[in-house]
Amino acid sequence: MRRTMPPMFRALRHRNYRLWATADLISVTGSWMQVIGLNWVVLERTGSATSVGFSVLLSTLPAVLLGPWAGALADRLPVRRIVLVCQTLHAVLAGALAVAIWSDLPMAAVYAPQRRTALAHRVLGRHRSAPHPAGHPHQPTPLTRPRRRARVRAATRTTV
Repeated sequence: MRRTMPPMFRALRHRNYRLWATADLISVTGSWMQVIGLNWVVLERTGSATSVGFSVLLSTLPAVLLGPWAGALADRLPVRRIVLVCQTLHAVLAGALAVAIWSDLPMAAVYAPQRRTALAHRVLGRHRSAPHPAGHPHQPTPLTRPRRRARVRAATRTTV
């Protein structure tokens, strides 16, 4: 007897989606570990909650200020190139951050790579948030079929 997969896991049947989901899970986990670790270092070095708040501000400000332009830029450039450049930039900046922390450089040297990492993350986040549609064949799910029928019925219905 063959068991069917629940509808919410149906996308996992596709190898490309499984690869993307696994890579995204690892990447997001690493990003959050870096954010938490950096804020912890800032708190230990300064002992100030204000400095931690400043660190969080530096990591979110690029997304707030440059988000719309980064998204427009990301839509105009090839997806593969953006992902490779941004992931390489993430690795280089993480290395610079590690050197700044291990060398006991001043906090300004710790904050500088953090701003650039947040900017790279904003551009990359546009393409990392969903797999590219060209890599996945469209298979209507049981949930989309009734909605499509309802939309067609609603569009053809006339009111008097």
